[in-house]
Amino acid sequence: MDSNEQLNNFLNTFFENVDLKSPLFYNYPTGIRFDLASDIEDKVLRTTQIEHRFLKIWEAINKSSDLIYFIVFIDCWKGNPQSAFEKDIAELYNTLFNKDTDNVSLLKQDYRYPDPDDTDEVKTFRYCIKVMNIDFDVKKFISVFSGTGEQTALGDFFIINETKKVIIHPYDIRGMDIISNDLKILKDIYTIHNEWILEFDRDKIDKIFKPIE
Repeated sequence: MDSNEQLNNFLNTFFENVDLKSPLFYNYPTGIRFDLASDIEDKVLRTTQIEHRFLKIWEAINKSSDLIYFIVFIDCWKGNPQSAFEKDIAELYNTLFNKDTDNVSLLKQDYRYPDPDDTDEVKTFRYCIKVMNIDFDVKKFISVFSGTGEQTALGDFFIINETKKVIIHPYDIRGMDIISNDLKILKDIYTIHNEWILEFDRDKIDKIFKPIE
């Protein structure tokens, strides 16, 4: 099976009926929404905080031997064919992974955010690779995601830790959602990085963990 087929099997087994789309936090009963840099105007300070918070949260969840899926969703309208971004996708995967990326899997699917009033035909391409975490350069990803690297951020990113049963979605430079069916993993990062929780959703998040305190 290729990476997308393995990913589908994993999701059907452990995250049934969960769509990989925003807002991930509201699509699953147990999760956390972290504030990366929602209130910082200065670009340098904002980038520094994004890098610090993302890396600390990442290291609290992921170990070098864990198996992860790295997924990019690209939405295509009529005037933006797949060929327009294929080179950029290849460069992105080559930048982020310390191994051969020829096995990146491509799945064509329906648009994840359909609008009944929209007459434009939109298709979505899901690119996926499965690797050990040690082969993923998370610091380079942070630079891509935060817009400070040479590689341009494109598409919608999801990172799934198959070993830990955790889904991470950095939805933009303001924040990221993390869901898991393992409350112990979530509880640990909830406790360690409690001050980084997005205040807008803090009450909802607190209620998730009060029963297990």
